[in-house]
Amino acid sequence: MTLPKRSSKNNRRGMTLLVIVVLVMLISLSAYRYTFVMESEYRLTRLQEELVQSRLSALSGVEYAAHLLEQPPVQRSARAGIGARERIYRRATQRDDTTPDLRQDRKESWQFGLVSASVENSVADASMRPVASATSGSLEESIHWRWGFENESAKLSIPAMLQLEQTRPGHFRSYLLTLPGLDEESADAWLDQLGVPRINGPSRRNTTMPVDQNTVGIIDNATTTDREESRDRIRALWYGGDLNQNYRLDPIEVQLLDKLSRSQSGLMSSGPTSTTPTPQFQPLQRYFTWTSGERNERKDGRPRIYLNQPNLQRLHQELSSAFSNEIANFVIAYRQYGPNNGPRSANPIARSPLQPSPAQPSTTQLSKAFTPSTNNPPTGNSSVAAPAKGNLGNAPPSEITLSASEYAPVWTIPGTFVIANSLDLVGVSIALPAEGKQTASAPKKVLRSPFSSDNGERRNYLGKWLSDTTLVDTPVLEGRVDVTEAPAEVLMGIPGIDANLAQRIVEQRRSVASNPEALDSVAWLVESGVIDMAKLREIEPFLTNRSDVYTVQSIGFRDNRSPVYRCTVTIDARTIPASVLDLKVWHPWDRGFDIDSLNGITR
Repeated sequence: MTLPKRSSKNNRRGMTLLVIVVLVMLISLSAYRYTFVMESEYRLTRLQEELVQSRLSALSGVEYAAHLLEQPPVQRSARAGIGARERIYRRATQRDDTTPDLRQDRKESWQFGLVSASVENSVADASMRPVASATSGSLEESIHWRWGFENESAKLSIPAMLQLEQTRPGHFRSYLLTLPGLDEESADAWLDQLGVPRINGPSRRNTTMPVDQNTVGIIDNATTTDREESRDRIRALWYGGDLNQNYRLDPIEVQLLDKLSRSQSGLMSSGPTSTTPTPQFQPLQRYFTWTSGERNERKDGRPRIYLNQPNLQRLHQELSSAFSNEIANFVIAYRQYGPNNGPRSANPIARSPLQPSPAQPSTTQLSKAFTPSTNNPPTGNSSVAAPAKGNLGNAPPSEITLSASEYAPVWTIPGTFVIANSLDLVGVSIALPAEGKQTASAPKKVLRSPFSSDNGERRNYLGKWLSDTTLVDTPVLEGRVDVTEAPAEVLMGIPGIDANLAQRIVEQRRSVASNPEALDSVAWLVESGVIDMAKLREIEPFLTNRSDVYTVQSIGFRDNRSPVYRCTVTIDARTIPASVLDLKVWHPWDRGFDIDSLNGITR
């Protein structure tokens, strides 16, 4: 029996279903691929958007910091209390309500945080616990971060130190050797980069070449490898090995430092500890700065009273409105007649030894500018130096002491004497010229200073006097060190301050940390008994109690899943509007900080 043959039509049964399955599979794969590409593009777009948002948040922090520093010091101190630091320096950026939120699952908002290195011995950190405390490798961290700014005036100005080196050769090097963890070879290498000539021989560097403000110069007579080694070592000294600027030494940074210190080429390879920070080591950027200074104004924002201005009537008016008529009269008489112990030499108008200043008219120039052009000068002007010369020889038999409140200034006499130091008026007297014909038996009239040297009376005027007056007619003062925040190591770099005095200043500053108003003037050094008036007269030109230049790291962040933007800037608010200088970006290295700690979350 034979079976019937199947038709070809029956043999093709089911092919349609198979073709459909294949087509569906291909379409599904295409759709999956399309979905995958779209999702990847969406993620990249979201990532790019979040990068922009983090960058804008960080830059908003920079603008916010500049706004804060443009305010007068009295307003800054009122809002920057220690307990309110996080509330002030960690802010949420405002979101535009007109823009739809594409990520509804995230309730956190973008924020910026303003942080800086926590410098020990500063008033701002005296009652604060370090925010970060961890170990990296075998080295214990000695640098922590805090909310707020880093005071550039609490450091030594490198341009000012270079200027001081011209009058005090070797001072810069001697000071460097007092810093913890810095040896002679490292100090000499950095000074060579700055172009400081060696006392015992020429430097290794051509001093006519410009110096990089990151102290990463190039040594002229070195090979390419040596230049790179030297540049890396100088950078390690400047940053203290903290190459990603998160104010701690990470394990990879410890390894890099160890590798750098083991190198046998370059200038600083004589020992394994040349650049390896010890637990006591601080980066050079904690002690030195390229930009520092302050606006020459009072704490409420008004300009300081210029004591050496030629317009004596205007000077009298400004002094009488800020102090008393007695003080105003005495300052005018001092400018006209000088102190009772003889005339001073024609010194230039006083300025801080650390402060570069434009040329100022000398005493002789001021005298010529306001002396009547006649062959016979008036009697009052001709007697300016006569009483003082008499005191150098035979003194009058007696004298009449007058209070400055009883004295009436004579405006026809120019101010030929320059006040070299604001404290020169304390405890001095002024010999007034005789009226009419002088006789040998006539008593001399002496004007008594209202600036008493008595400790009790000195508290009534000294602080305000130093804060509200100035000896230079410039809008900006540069190079002075902020004694309210400078660590002991920085204070030791000021001529006249040794290690013992620097430590006493820091200890006394800690005791008054709860009352910042006590530090409104450098006069607190005398009022608290740290130094006497003679020492204050010596070091006062180098000191200040304020700053308008700060460094800050601004961090734009949201949560642990979002990107972070980190940058450090120096904000120069010596002029308004403030300038943002030396922008450096650090987030390409890593996030740097734990976001939970930035959000105030403790684990």
